[in-house]
Amino acid sequence: MKNGDIENGRVRYRRKKTGQPLSIKLTEQADKIITKYYKTENKNDYVFPILKEGNEYNSYRTGIRILNKRLKTIGTEAKVKAPLSSYVARHSWATIAKRSGIPTSIISEGLAHNTEKTTQIYLDSFEDETLDNANDIIVGDL
Repeated sequence: MKNGDIENGRVRYRRKKTGQPLSIKLTEQADKIITKYYKTENKNDYVFPILKEGNEYNSYRTGIRILNKRLKTIGTEAKVKAPLSSYVARHSWATIAKRSGIPTSIISEGLAHNTEKTTQIYLDSFEDETLDNANDIIVGDL
């Protein structure tokens, strides 16, 4: 993310994988993190000191590898059952949105997918307990 991608309290960019444009409102928490790293007014400078100019792809791959390694360590120390990764964060956002009743079309847009069918891959099935509770409510009313 470059400084020029931040404008009027939003991050605007185009997802490289799909070419989909995104405009995301900065939350208070995200704004605090960005403010911590924002060091220059140059719109072409990266906000976070991770990528190196001229070798963005390799820097990105290395950065993701390091991030995922550190997330796995955090997950292990926190006794999280599944290994944490950047993918898990994306998948979790989609699952929480689904369970909060947000329509698949909106989730798909938030993930910058080209189709809702792609989004279905991300969406976790309801846990047995959730379905059991729904069934108890329905059967209990008979």
